[in-house]
Amino acid sequence: MGKRNLHPSGRLALPLRHARIECLLCDLMILRPRFLLAMSLILAQPACISRRIDVPPFIPPAREATISELIEIVNRRQSVQTLTVKADLQFETAEAAEAGVMRRYRSANGRILLERPEQIRLQIEAPVLSVSIAEMASDGEHFQLLVYPEEHRALISGSNRRSYVEEARKLDQDPELKKAGPLVNIRPQHFTDAFLFPPIDTENPDVITVMDEARPLEDDDRRGAREDQKVVRSYYILTVIWRGEQAPRRKYWFDRTRDLALSRQQVYDSKGLLVGEINFSKYLPPEPTTGERFASEIQIHRPYDEYSLRITLQPDSLVVNRDIPPQAFSLEPPPEWGDSIRRIDLDRKDKN
Repeated sequence: MGKRNLHPSGRLALPLRHARIECLLCDLMILRPRFLLAMSLILAQPACISRRIDVPPFIPPAREATISELIEIVNRRQSVQTLTVKADLQFETAEAAEAGVMRRYRSANGRILLERPEQIRLQIEAPVLSVSIAEMASDGEHFQLLVYPEEHRALISGSNRRSYVEEARKLDQDPELKKAGPLVNIRPQHFTDAFLFPPIDTENPDVITVMDEARPLEDDDRRGAREDQKVVRSYYILTVIWRGEQAPRRKYWFDRTRDLALSRQQVYDSKGLLVGEINFSKYLPPEPTTGERFASEIQIHRPYDEYSLRITLQPDSLVVNRDIPPQAFSLEPPPEWGDSIRRIDLDRKDKN
């Protein structure tokens, strides 16, 4: 065996590299308390490693609710069987949706009559002159749309639940009806979904409901807020699903900062496409006979029908649960029009 190197003290001498490591460890042991003290002083100074930033404030929720309570809010609207109201209507149509181009029409005067489940009479008049522009009626199964202006008079009829994508495209290309704007795309359920939305059948085992929370970033509409101020709000979302389907049918948004007011309703088709979105705001005081509260401003978006509609109610004209005669939900052209009107039946293949 080779001769081992001994330190003068009698200890085994380490190679130079190992000796340096040993000395370094000894130094760290000696300096460790000072090192920890220095780090604690650094961490105690937030400005050294972080800085304060401004973010949109979060509005604390004022209410909590169970899924049963949310369903009850939706189903309370069933107490309203009929509704009549006057309103200001403003349409927008998509001219080039991909480019963000819309066409906005002048506001019109409207009178709305509704009866469950889907009966409707809608009268649209030009402002100031009170000249009729169009009327729509539905008996719950079939609808009629009567277009008044002389240069494109027409009576369009079809079925409430049928999709007329191809037919609507052809009408859009019709030089006479194109001037009628979004009127040819209106369907009765677009209005009944906004005012007399259907109840959720809790006794039906094929109807599934779930709830969750969303916290979107929104414009701050509180009094005194800056024009560009943003806030984060908390919403409950009640989702309705039909058993066996892979997509929701409806979603109801309840504002937790505003006493669980229904602020949005989203309507989907069987493929999960968002066919309608309805926003509710500026609620009126409770209606005296039913206790229901109605939003005075309703925004209807129909992306696949390529139009939007803002409805501003005239509160003093709102009447609920008054009898409406059945003949109110059917239309006949004025006799003086004679044969000058085009009749277009969307359910017929040989349309006139």
